[in-house]
Order: sequence, then C-alpha cells, then structure tokens
Amino acid sequence: MSITIDVPSIPYPKVVFSVLAVLLLGFGSYYGYSFYQEMNKPIMAEPSIVMSKTSYDIGDTITVKIEHNAVNYTGTLIKWAIYDGDKEKTDFSPYDDHVIFGTGNAPKNLRVVAAITYVYKGGFTEYITSTLVKIGNGPLPPPVPPVPIPPGPPVPTPVVFPEEKLGLSTFTYTSFNKNVDASVRVKLAQGFADNFTKFSGAIAAGVKKDTESVLKELNEANLKTVADNGSNRAAVLTFFSELQVQLSSVDDKIGLERLDNLKKCLDEISAGLKAVK
Repeated sequence: MSITIDVPSIPYPKVVFSVLAVLLLGFGSYYGYSFYQEMNKPIMAEPSIVMSKTSYDIGDTITVKIEHNAVNYTGTLIKWAIYDGDKEKTDFSPYDDHVIFGTGNAPKNLRVVAAITYVYKGGFTEYITSTLVKIGNGPLPPPVPPVPIPPGPPVPTPVVFPEEKLGLSTFTYTSFNKNVDASVRVKLAQGFADNFTKFSGAIAAGVKKDTESVLKELNEANLKTVADNGSNRAAVLTFFSELQVQLSSVDDKIGLERLDNLKKCLDEISAGLKAVK
C-alpha cells in the first residue's frame, strides 16, 4: 500500500500537519474530528427511579423503572436488589431498565436498590439509587443496607517524562494506551518508536534537509510497521487523529517547518511510545 502526497500544492507553514493528516489515516480535517469528539463526549448524570404510583395494594404487580439522565454512553449494566426489612428478596424479574415483582400477602415496605454502571469510551461511571415501595400499611422502613460494588480496574502508576518540554511524551503515552487494542499495542508502539527515533537521528546527522521528505518517509515507515504486525490502519486511527490535533497546536506555538523543532516533536513522541508496556 502506498500514499502519494502532492507536497507543492500545500502552502507553508501548514505543510507539517497537512501531511500528517494523511499519516496512516486517509482522514479529513482535524478540526472536524475534534468537533465530532466534543459533540459525542459522554455526559454523566445520576439516574432516577420511577414508579407508576406511590403506594400499592396487596395483590398488585409492581414495576420499578430506571430513568436515565446520562447521554452518549455506549452501554449500561444494572444490578437490582430488593429488601424486606433486613432480608433480601429473590422472587423478582429483572430486565434491561426495570424490575417486576409482587406485593406478597401482607402490608410492608420494600426497599428497591439499583446499582447502575454506565460504560463509555475511555471508562465507566457507577451510581447507586434506591426507592421505598409502600404496600398496604407497612411498617417504617429499615435502614438501607450497603450494596457491595466490585472494585474497579487498578489505576496505573503515572509515567513521568522529565525531558519533555512540549507535553507530547505524556500525550502519546496516554492516547496510545487508551485507543490501541492491547493485543497489538506493545508491538506497534515499539515499531513506531523506532521509526520516530530513526528520522530524528537523520535530522540530527544532517541527512534530512527538509520537512516534507521526513514526513513522507516517516509515513511510509509507519505503514510498513502496521503491515508487518498483521494489523491495519483502523487499529491506530483514533490515536493518530488525536496526535494530529496535538501537533497542530504545537505548530502554532513553535513552527514545525523548522527541522530542529520537528526533531523535538519526534523525540518526545518516541519517548512516549517506548514507555508503552
């Protein structure tokens, strides 16, 4: 697979991130992508429990439903628990967003507890909510028992890059771990790191004299790394899209048409990739 880049048609100094726009992607404007991300950012809000009425007669069928207030999440997991005093009931029917159960044959108060996990790209958020269901003339409600929540994934130890000045090492390390599948993450990271290091060295040695040739050959080297690892561009699409936006910001500050500034970026990106484990 090859990518042809018509360099003369791209005005300076935006040649740097314009060329990077096609790096492994065949992707459009970084502005559009950033807007898409912002519009689809998950917004978490505590859910509510709703019932058709505030109290029930003996013999009624009771439905308790979750009303979601979050947006842009990708999935939910709901765990239900119903308590009669300090005894947990087992005779109820849970569904995706509601639970159905009977009143039994005596007045009582039941406590319905729901543990809701919202899953979204990059993580998850958990809420616990409950409500009191009054059946006939039930007794005063008992204290709400705690609902055990399984521990979340361990928080990784922060990686520090003492040599970075532009923030690209930390950004690269975080974005690559977040966006690239674990099955190919380490091999691709090391392969890309070798490529960025190689071209940084070529700039330092004076072998490479212009930005366009560096980016074109770096593009080809990264495509070969993807192919050699039996992967495809989709595996690293999100990472390189986010990196493109980050580099455009750096370009506005220091100007990446200068080879010495481009070398600084390549070195920091390489350091972030080498730290991926």
